[in-house]
Amino acid sequence: MGMFVNPDNSAFQVALNSEIYVDKTGIIKYTNRVFSRLPI
Repeated sequence: MGMFVNPDNSAFQVALNSEIYVDKTGIIKYTNRVFSRLPI
């Protein structure tokens, strides 16, 4: 069953090293900071 779920992280490593990978780690923090500056 492990083969079908997530046997290792090789697919993630391939995506991480590809040109189309976008790191969205800080997007929520950035978005909140931008929206908090907008007048209501």
